[in-house]
Amino acid sequence: MGGAAVSLAVALTARAGTFTLTADVAAEAGSVVALVGPNGAGKSTLLRAIAGVHPSHGPIAIDGADVAGLATHARRVGYVPQDGALFPHLTALDNVAFGPRQQGVRRTAARRRAAEWLDRLGVGELAHRRPAALSGGQAQRVALARALAVDPRVLLLDEPLAALDADARTDVRQALRRHLSAYDGTTLVVTHDPLDAVTLADRLVVLDEGRVVQDASPVEVTRAPRSPWVARLLGANAYRATSAADGLRLDEGGTLVGADDIAPGVPLLAVVPPHAVALHRQRPEGSPRNLWPGTVSELTLVGARVRVGVDGRPPIVAEVTAAAAAELELREGAPVWVSIKATEVTLVAL
Repeated sequence: MGGAAVSLAVALTARAGTFTLTADVAAEAGSVVALVGPNGAGKSTLLRAIAGVHPSHGPIAIDGADVAGLATHARRVGYVPQDGALFPHLTALDNVAFGPRQQGVRRTAARRRAAEWLDRLGVGELAHRRPAALSGGQAQRVALARALAVDPRVLLLDEPLAALDADARTDVRQALRRHLSAYDGTTLVVTHDPLDAVTLADRLVVLDEGRVVQDASPVEVTRAPRSPWVARLLGANAYRATSAADGLRLDEGGTLVGADDIAPGVPLLAVVPPHAVALHRQRPEGSPRNLWPGTVSELTLVGARVRVGVDGRPPIVAEVTAAAAAELELREGAPVWVSIKATEVTLVAL
């Protein structure tokens, strides 16, 4: 964990119906940890358990003290749920002052603290508006101010930008980044947006089916993701596979050949970056080790490049220049051949 003190350490189990989350996560003071994974992986459940609004078993240590038995307002946790959850009958100012009042701060002092946080987040002039009179971006800033006004040691943000339009998302992301750069507590943020994950977080914790499957820096996770969902979130092709004598047998059908020599029977994740996928309108000459026919299913312009979805065995996404897409006369329904060098297939042990 480096030289900084660990300010959050949890080893908890939480249940929701038939779903069970088992999570062991530790984070340094001043760090930002992004929780990523597919829907239903347990990300929001983990935040709610740490906040004390979902029952759990096991220690939840903040600055070395176990707060698992304490009420939410006594945990020094700031929590922003997905919808912000502002009280509709209170003004922005009183929404933000609510937490300090719960902590025993006098009304005048609590309202003064609330006004300071609204000013810091650029919505001070909206202090006397109720949530119904706020835009999505304004309401999200008020919700963030409410979380910060309790002087939290741990800040929990559940999809803080998901409900915003593109302009508001950019503004709130910048405001959030500015605050987190100076915040000396620990932040856990749930996101499905790779831009938020990479730009806001020091570490990514990947959850899948109620357990942590990877905990590493964004660079490490991008280079060697251990979850197909995360690999695809980050723009790569990823396939669960089992090694065999003749290559990799993919769970969803088809085969791939990598450059690594792996004993048969090993479960792996095969990751292929889209820029390493070559497309041809005719079967190429020679003998590429990975070659199969497919049909173009989708074309999406991303900057100066085109992402090309190809249905085949396996399905895959390629990335080519706009000039190459025009030269190949790519269009939905067009037949193509897919080829990949074995050296471009990265294998990650599961």
